[in-house]
Amino acid sequence: MIAVTLLFYHKLNLTEKPNAMLLLTFVYVLSFLMVSSIKYYSFKKFELFKKMNFNVLVAMILVIVFIAAQPSIALFLIGIVYLFSGPVITLRHLRSAKKKESLARNADIE
Repeated sequence: MIAVTLLFYHKLNLTEKPNAMLLLTFVYVLSFLMVSSIKYYSFKKFELFKKMNFNVLVAMILVIVFIAAQPSIALFLIGIVYLFSGPVITLRHLRSAKKKESLARNADIE
């Protein structure tokens, strides 16, 4: 992700050096996420060659074309989306667990 971030930075034609403190913070955030208990989707059950919808096929082809045309931008965006997907999935899971717990508590009271 750090290499893709630097490629994205150079793609924007920024002539000054990247901010070292920002990159260092980014490295620390990535390393924290690597060792934390935040769950990420692992793509283990991803079946590429199953029967798929035509719209999904067209979307996948467009994504592949975008990656081929602008690899630094596309990989940066995919990386950022995947990076933020973990905390979002974890927060959603915690909220649903809290909701189930409160429903179970209310059912026990009645």
